[in-house]
Amino acid sequence: MLARYPRAGLEDLREHIICEVMLTPEDFWQKYGANRGSIYGLSSNSRMAPFTRPGNRAREISHLYFVGGSTHPGGGVPLVMLSGKIVAELVEIDEQ
Repeated sequence: MLARYPRAGLEDLREHIICEVMLTPEDFWQKYGANRGSIYGLSSNSRMAPFTRPGNRAREISHLYFVGGSTHPGGGVPLVMLSGKIVAELVEIDEQ
């Protein structure tokens, strides 16, 4: 990656790096409890995956909601934000 930055006018970027950290899937699993170390939550590689993700509302416990990359609608920042919006709307409905 650092080889690309000189073309963007950042010729001496490498000289300014004080600390460099690499995270592995094992690190994500241990530090964040991420399923199998996945940064985007549960796998969504099969055709049925979107339909088998956990929902945003618990069935057995009222007022318990789930947000994140392993819940509906899926992984990645935009979808996690949408997951939060969905839960906010569910809370609003449940509080009426």
